[in-house]
Amino acid sequence: MNDDSPIGCTITFACDAWHQNISGVPAIEDAVAAAISAADYAAAAPVELAVVLADDDFVQAHNRDYRGKDQPTNVLAFAQMDTVTDARPSDHHDGEPIELGDVIIAYQTVEREAAAANILLEAHLLHLVIHGVLHLLGFDHQTDLEATAMQRIEILALAQLDLPNPYAADLAAAEH
Repeated sequence: MNDDSPIGCTITFACDAWHQNISGVPAIEDAVAAAISAADYAAAAPVELAVVLADDDFVQAHNRDYRGKDQPTNVLAFAQMDTVTDARPSDHHDGEPIELGDVIIAYQTVEREAAAANILLEAHLLHLVIHGVLHLLGFDHQTDLEATAMQRIEILALAQLDLPNPYAADLAAAEH
């Protein structure tokens, strides 16, 4: 992202457990910026988004109400536009920020997943922030081709944060 188009990122702690188990807001802001950079996103105006660090109950309610799935999940992304092209308006000249949307992450689910994968909670959180931001930019993983493209961008963004490729084990298993 260039200096002319700053990123506004509101981070809300809707679950106190996050405060106790992560280093803080700057790491999340860095993950947002890394996702936008790795996606090669260049907006014609500043962008804004929100990251909500919630608990399973909060995420389950949103997953039920908006997706018809009455269960928690690790991350939800509520994009304000349908495609990444919508987020790059060529005529956006009024100086108002482009609202990308909201990323909501569930503490208990992320904690379980991190423990099962034997990775740090914060590393998994940052990966999910990146994943959610990519959804806000219009990326998806409904097909193998989409999933591969999205994973490549996630790996690039994580590398900017000096975090390892979370898909390396899957790749190694597939090669054997």
